[in-house]
Amino acid sequence: MTIDSYKHIIDNHITPLIGNVKLCELTVMTVRRLLDIKLEKKLSSRTVRYIYTVLNAMVKQAAKDELIGKNVVSKVQKPKLVKTHEMVTLSATEVKKILSVIKNEEHHAFFKLAFASGLRRSELLGLAWSNVDFKKQTITVEQTVIRTGNDIILSKSTKNASSKRSIKVDTETDGRVKEALYKHQKANVIDI
Repeated sequence: MTIDSYKHIIDNHITPLIGNVKLCELTVMTVRRLLDIKLEKKLSSRTVRYIYTVLNAMVKQAAKDELIGKNVVSKVQKPKLVKTHEMVTLSATEVKKILSVIKNEEHHAFFKLAFASGLRRSELLGLAWSNVDFKKQTITVEQTVIRTGNDIILSKSTKNASSKRSIKVDTETDGRVKEALYKHQKANVIDI
């Protein structure tokens, strides 16, 4: 998580419901109710776990700083991570059909890369010229684009440590992507 994502969790999920509760008056039941409300609003279990993690860190620090006697959040069980949906994959025929209707060369190359690499949307949008190695036919994932509230920011990290990786791109995909990138580079006068 980044500073911006912490701020987003605090501003949008914690403060609206318990921002008026004094730390010394925060109870186990209040924390449980906050998490239950968020789950009832159909937030993903992952987001509710983030809310728990951020709230726990804040209250833990307040206890360390002796602003309160104990961390009541730590007495509440962290919500379980529930897989809410199965990943939907496209067949080769469906991918070809989608690509066949994309007329813009840059968009076509972008979607071809997306389909061939399996990169997340945030990872694709976070790619920089320095991430593309045409000689080795690899793309290195080092950063992502994330949305926090109404802002979209470039995060110099990935979702988790294992997400930082290099991906080999097949010759056909590499050729189309390389061609589109060079055209894009030339049109925008960008050095790679």
